[in-house]
Parts: sequence; structure tokens; C-alpha cells
Amino acid sequence: MREMRAELAKTRYRKIWLSIAGVMGMELLWCFWIFSRAEGMELSQGFYYGFVEFGVMNSIFLPVVLAVAASRIWDTEHKGGTWKLLETLETKDAIYRCKFLLGAIYCMAIVAAQIIFLTALSRMFHFGQKLPADHMVWFGVSVFSVNLAVYLIQQILSMYYENQIIPLAAGLLGAFGGLFSNFLPSQIQRLVVWGYYGLLRSVNMDWDQDTKIITLYERPMDYGFLIFVFLLAAALYLGGKKLFLRKEF
Repeated sequence: MREMRAELAKTRYRKIWLSIAGVMGMELLWCFWIFSRAEGMELSQGFYYGFVEFGVMNSIFLPVVLAVAASRIWDTEHKGGTWKLLETLETKDAIYRCKFLLGAIYCMAIVAAQIIFLTALSRMFHFGQKLPADHMVWFGVSVFSVNLAVYLIQQILSMYYENQIIPLAAGLLGAFGGLFSNFLPSQIQRLVVWGYYGLLRSVNMDWDQDTKIITLYERPMDYGFLIFVFLLAAALYLGGKKLFLRKEF
């Protein structure tokens, strides 16, 4: 707890929450615009429609905001050149663990904000669909798992490179890759971690170009792949920790 309080104190003026709040605000405005134009059929399945829209938005926005969060968490010591000083007060293991836990808190906060937004939108636009609890739980767990994996990739890059332009560029490229992977076969999409937001959706959308009718349908919840994403996050955590313990500053 002492090390965690120290980490929170170091990031107190880093404006990480402001970056996340800005992105969450953009997602809320996007959804508000989408639902304000939605017709009866979309509103009758409002929660399913929301899951689809958040899946698209997450592929675009979350890789970038997680890259920013990881950069802001790790560049404090890079800029000040205080790694050696910090190691006299804390073990390297504790430093790494606390920075990961702080990032995991941000990952969870993003998920909580999206669930609150979707629930608020359901009341505002009077969804005709009852809250699908199983799909909402799946949405929260799946987005959190992908957030962790993406954040850990960014954490490794931000830890390894003093120049934070490199990890930020990786986050931006990840956003483009994640978005375009939604239009690729699932076998190829599985190669792009940033595209897992769309791959783990429990609802999909089919648009008929001739009739201009949107059909929303449930997709099987792939528990096996969800477990794989958590295992990937665990492997990234252990791999990043090993690199950090070996790295000389």
C-alpha cells in the first residue's frame, strides 16, 4: 500500500484521468448521436445496438487512450532520470507491480463508465429491450480482458523506450489495425490484439444494402477465447516483468 500511494502521488498531476474522461465523453456523444437517429427497430433492441457501437468505438479509441495512460504512468521516471533513486526506496518488483495495478484500475474504470453510459442511454431513449444481464456481464468482462492485454503491450513499450513517441505511435497504429481487422475473417482478426474488442462481441449487425434494414443477432460467447485473452495478459505481465527486472537504467 505504501508503494501504491507513492505511485498515485507521482501521477497526481499527470492528467491521466482527464485523457480518459475526454475519450469517454467522445464515446458518449457518439452514442447519443447514433441513438438520436435510431429508428424503432434499433431502439427495440437498444442494448444489442449499444454493444455493437461500443465494439466499434473501443477498437478506435481505447488503444490510443491506453497508450496515453501507459506513457503517462511510465515516463515520470524516464524524464526525471530517477530510476536508480527509486530503486533505493522500493524493489523493482514492487515498482512494476504498482504501475500495472494503476493501469488495471484505469482499465476497469473505462469498463464501468461504458456500462453506466449504456444504462443511462437506455433510460434516455426508452429502449424497448429489457437489460440482457448475461450480455452486459460478458461485455464488461471481455472489454476488461482486452484492455488489460492492450495496456500490458503499451506498458512494455513505455517501459523499454525512453522516447514515448514510439509507444504512442504503436497505440495509434493498433487503433487502425483493430478497426480494419473487424472487416477481416476471424482467423486473421485473431492475430491483431487490438481487434479483439470486435472479436469478443456477443452481438453482431447485418445491414441489407437493398432493403436498408439492420438486423441484430446474438453471437456465441466464446469462453475459450476469453480465457485465451486472460492467459495472454498473464503472459504479457510476466514477460514485461522479466524485461523490467533485467533492464539497466
